[in-house]
Amino acid sequence: MPKGKLPKLARYRNGDMQNAPYGLYRFTKIPVSSLGYLTEAVKRVGDGAYLHGESVLGWHGLADVNPRYIYVASPKRVRRSFPGNLKVLVGKAGAPVTEYEGIPCQPVADATLECRGKVEHKRLVQAAHEARQ
Repeated sequence: MPKGKLPKLARYRNGDMQNAPYGLYRFTKIPVSSLGYLTEAVKRVGDGAYLHGESVLGWHGLADVNPRYIYVASPKRVRRSFPGNLKVLVGKAGAPVTEYEGIPCQPVADATLECRGKVEHKRLVQAAHEARQ
C-alpha cells in the first residue's frame, strides 16, 4: 500500500482504524489477543525482528521471570526511538528464529542459554526441564 494511503484510509474509516504510534494501525472493532502487545513490539522494530531472551521465557511462563522490558532483537541497526518498556538488542546474523503463535521468537533453548548470568541457575535448569515436557 502506498505510504500516504494508510493515514487517509484511517481518517475515512469512521473510527474503525486507530493510529498507534510508530506507523502502526489497529482496527478497533477486531478483538486483540492477549499477545497483542508482543506482536506490536516486534512489528515496531521492523523486518527481521524477533522476541529475545527473558521475554521469550516470560511469555512461556518459564524460569519464573517477569521482565521489566520487552526485549526484541533485530539483525539490522535500528535508529528509531521506542517506548520505555521496549529494549532493542542487536541480533546475530543468521541466528535461528522460530514462530510461536505467529510471533517471531528466539527458540526457547537459545533464550534459556542467553539468560545465563541474568536469571538464577536453578530457575534456568527448571525452565529447561519444563520446556522439554
